[in-house]
Amino acid sequence: MDSTLRVPELESEGFRVYRVQIDVGADVYLLDSRAARELAAWPHVVGDELDARCTECATQAAAIMSRLGLLAGQACVLHVLRAGPGYRIREALSSAGVTVRDLYIRPEYVVTGARDHRGESVKEVRITFADFSNAPRGAKVTLFKPDTEATGRTGLVSLTRALEELERRETRVEKLVLYGFITRVAAVKIAERALSEGVERVTIIALVDLADLASNDYDMVLYGPDLHTWRTQRQFKLLGGTTSPETLAEILPHYVPGLDQPGDFSERQSRLFNGVGWEEGDIAGHLKSAIESIETLLTIPALEDWQREVALDELERLRETLRRVSGETV
Repeated sequence: MDSTLRVPELESEGFRVYRVQIDVGADVYLLDSRAARELAAWPHVVGDELDARCTECATQAAAIMSRLGLLAGQACVLHVLRAGPGYRIREALSSAGVTVRDLYIRPEYVVTGARDHRGESVKEVRITFADFSNAPRGAKVTLFKPDTEATGRTGLVSLTRALEELERRETRVEKLVLYGFITRVAAVKIAERALSEGVERVTIIALVDLADLASNDYDMVLYGPDLHTWRTQRQFKLLGGTTSPETLAEILPHYVPGLDQPGDFSERQSRLFNGVGWEEGDIAGHLKSAIESIETLLTIPALEDWQREVALDELERLRETLRRVSGETV
C-alpha cells in the first residue's frame, strides 16, 4: 500500500495536498477539496454543476503547480478529446497569467477484427484527429496533459504522438504534468514512458486518490467491490486505491463503494469539442449507467447497512437529475 504525506506548503484555504510515496520516478500528489470529492463521489453532478466544480479544482491545481515551479517558461496544453478540456486546466493556467499553446489530439478505441485468447474482440487505440499547428518551434516546454487515465493506453498513445510532433519541430518537453482522475497503473505507465523518452521531470496531480482499476479496465474505484466481476461472475473482489486518512474520512459518507469516480467524464459535460465541431454530451446516458451500477451494487450481500444508505441516497439523486435533464424515469 502506498503511503501519503501531507504537504502544507502547497496548500491554501479550501484544499489539502498530499504526496504519494510511490517508486516511479515522478512526483505524485493528491488534490483534496470539497469540489474534488464531490466530483468523485457524486455522479449526479453533471453539466454546469460539473463545470463549476472542475473550474474550482483546476484553479486549486494551478496554485499547486505554481508553488512547484511548473508555470515558468513556455507551456503547451495537450487537449485529449473529448474529455480532457472539461478539466478546465487551460482556463486556470490562463487566469494564472500563463501563455498557453493549445495542442489537440483524439485517441479512440477501434475494433480490429482480431480475437484475444478469451474469444473477445481486440481493440487498439488509434488517433482519429490531431492538430499540432500551434506547437512552438525550437523551444523547451512544459506539457500539461489533463485527462482521465484509467489503463493509461490512450494516454501513452497520445503522449507518444505529441512528443513525436514536438520533436519534429525541434521542441523538447522538459516537464510533463498530468492532472485529473488517474489510476496507479496509469500513473506508473505514463511516467515511465515519459522519463524513458527524455522528459526530465514528471509531476502528477490526481483528484482525491490514485484509483484502483476494476477488471473491466474502465471503472476507477476509490474502494469497494469490483462491480464487473460481480456482474459477470458473481464473485466478490475488493478494490482499493490510495488516499489520505483525512480524505477517506470525509468522502466515506458520500462515496458509493465500487463506483467509477469519473463516470463517463465526456458525457457528463454539456458541450464537447470533437476536433471538428461541438456536440452535446450524453448526460442521460451517463446517469443511466451510474444508476445501473448502483442497482448492481445493491445486490451484493456483503454491503453494510450504512453503505447501502449511501448508495440509496445517491440513487435517488441520480433519478432526480435524470428526470430533470431528460424527463425520463428509471
